[in-house]
Amino acid sequence: MKKVFIAYRYTGEPEEKLTEMVARLKVSLASVGLEAICSFESEDDFRKAEMNPGNIVEYMCRKLSEMDYLLAVVKTDEKSEGMLMEVGYRNALKDYKIKHPLFILAVKRGVYTHMRFMADVVLEFEDLDDLCVKISHLSFEDRN
Repeated sequence: MKKVFIAYRYTGEPEEKLTEMVARLKVSLASVGLEAICSFESEDDFRKAEMNPGNIVEYMCRKLSEMDYLLAVVKTDEKSEGMLMEVGYRNALKDYKIKHPLFILAVKRGVYTHMRFMADVVLEFEDLDDLCVKISHLSFEDRN
């Protein structure tokens, strides 16, 4: 099964909203045959291991290099340092001709981000319902 890494803004986001978003994205991705990985489900483990944000990003970047796809979800103009580092790590893999995930940027309509110019696929969405529908209509072909 192909794997997708979900990147999103964590800091300052209400936990209940993140829980809903991650759960719904995972269902949509599973409907097209993808297993989703993200840091949100490991937060308790990160706390128990007393990992700081830098440790978490390093750990997740190692996971990212094993993925087939990177789905970055941008809902606001507020930047996410972790997401920017994850996307930067993916781009470094690509630049050095190392196996890297296809970069899918999901950006809320009206939000501007330079990541548009780096993404392989850009999905503009109105709300979470719209994003889930758009994901379910994507074609995830074999990248071998």
